[in-house]
Amino acid sequence: MSNDTAKLRWDLESIFPGGSSSPEFEEFRRNIANDLEKAKISLEELPRTLTEESSTSWIAFMLLMQDIILRINHADSFAGCLQAQDVTDDKAMNIMEEMSSQSADAQSILTGIDEFTMNIDDATWNEFLQHEKLSAAAFFWNERRRNARLKMEPKLEKLAAKLAVNGYHGWNLLYEKMSGDLRAEFTEDGETKLLSMGQLNNKFSSPDRSVRKQAFEKLAATWKSIESIAAMTLNSQAGYRLALYDGRGWESPLFEPLLVNRLKQETIDAMWDAVARGRDKMSEYIDAKKKLLGIEDFRWYDQIAPIGEIEKTYTYDEAGDFVVTNLSAFSQDLGDFARMAIDNRWIEGEDRTGKAAGGFCTGFPVKKQTRIFMTFSGDYDQMMTLAHELGHSYHGWVLKEHDYFARKYPMNLAETASTFNELL
Repeated sequence: MSNDTAKLRWDLESIFPGGSSSPEFEEFRRNIANDLEKAKISLEELPRTLTEESSTSWIAFMLLMQDIILRINHADSFAGCLQAQDVTDDKAMNIMEEMSSQSADAQSILTGIDEFTMNIDDATWNEFLQHEKLSAAAFFWNERRRNARLKMEPKLEKLAAKLAVNGYHGWNLLYEKMSGDLRAEFTEDGETKLLSMGQLNNKFSSPDRSVRKQAFEKLAATWKSIESIAAMTLNSQAGYRLALYDGRGWESPLFEPLLVNRLKQETIDAMWDAVARGRDKMSEYIDAKKKLLGIEDFRWYDQIAPIGEIEKTYTYDEAGDFVVTNLSAFSQDLGDFARMAIDNRWIEGEDRTGKAAGGFCTGFPVKKQTRIFMTFSGDYDQMMTLAHELGHSYHGWVLKEHDYFARKYPMNLAETASTFNELL
């Protein structure tokens, strides 16, 4: 089977036909905006005390917010996919900004719910969460209530969420636009092409050290051409975050990462201690690889370099078959899912300019599907990336029938599914 271009392009039409100009997508977003406005009004009208009578209204409202946020994330995923597949799609970028604003509105409403829940005594609150319509997402609501007590007063948290749209998240969108627009001339086999940063990254898997070295130098030089803007972006993100931490009374920059990843400082310390104690093994590995590569100095671009003469490359079909076979050896369900995702074109893998760098898996909760973004170049490393992202995708698949707020998991847990697939 050949590398058919159609197979390498994901199916987004079944999500919303017409891309960023889709009338169906526009109506979907408009309905979200209308529901958000109604939710803001409803929040103000809800009783401030929890009684047997008022609990019915509060449960309905909390379930409504779960549905609204599910739809916001669905729309945001679609816009993100459109922008990733074509970094010149300015309309998709504008929609991403629109969804960021809607997300801020939703978070502001959730903060209003937090304000209410913090004033309920523990016994009443625990009994309230035992209701059959809330119990599945009890962990989510308990975590929000607990974390809310570590933040600023709700009025200031709502303001911070609003300011983040054009501040913190605005800088993030700028980074995505900058990185997506970057190109570099790359010469290989006597032919010079204009490559994206993602395509240059793929060159680090080449057995030819001169190819890897050129890719690294081109990558570094291209980023250096906009280093002042990149530095401003990073500094502004850090400045925003530190100012927010100061307002919340969070002294350590690790406080929030530990909080959102549900980790203790002692856990991180133990992990880094293990890394430090194992660094001699890493040095031995690097020394051995230097000998096998026949080099004196080990460089950044030698990290994932293959050893020896490698002529084997994979068509997309071969890579997919290899991944499915090895996953199926452990779990037929996992293998069947991977086969389905590949065959149904849930993966964007075409190696072309105009795409964003990197790879990701994103969820479409309304459709109960996922999509994977990568740039498949035919080497073993890219086959590993395919397996990695399919791990994320399967994680979402096995959770798809659960309440949306019960599916929220931190990044450190998310990466176990993907790394597990790589090892298989």
